[in-house]
Amino acid sequence: MEQSLAMRLETYVRENKWKELEEAQINFNESCLSFEVKEYHLLLLREMTPRYKISRGDYYAVITTDSKRPYGNSNMEADILRCLTIKDLDSFYDEDGCVLPEFKVLLEEKQVLLHTLHAQMSIVLQIVCATLSVELGVYKRRAAWTSDWTKVQKI
Repeated sequence: MEQSLAMRLETYVRENKWKELEEAQINFNESCLSFEVKEYHLLLLREMTPRYKISRGDYYAVITTDSKRPYGNSNMEADILRCLTIKDLDSFYDEDGCVLPEFKVLLEEKQVLLHTLHAQMSIVLQIVCATLSVELGVYKRRAAWTSDWTKVQKI
């Protein structure tokens, strides 16, 4: 018998790595000198779509992601959950494109955590640019204002 969406989400939350993500949130600081790239960072990195953008008044164009939809097609928190966890779900949205009520509860519960994970992706992108690759492990840099990340420990 097929599990309901609410049961599947509850099972995910109970069985998966929320504790690990919550610990990473507590310890995250954008000025960190050491950062551990975890599997969930790589899953999100795969879903990012860089774009070339010229903003009015800017002298140079920037390479960025869509600020409203950095990991997909909908709201950021829902896309992060989709990327990390529940790819097998047919949809988190009803026919009008609104987040289903069961899923909305999980999003509200984990909103701060999901935003912190999104903020961590700026460090992951710095690591990619500095090392021209990225894999699971611990990376360090000399000072908070630098982007000279180097890998110091493989996981």
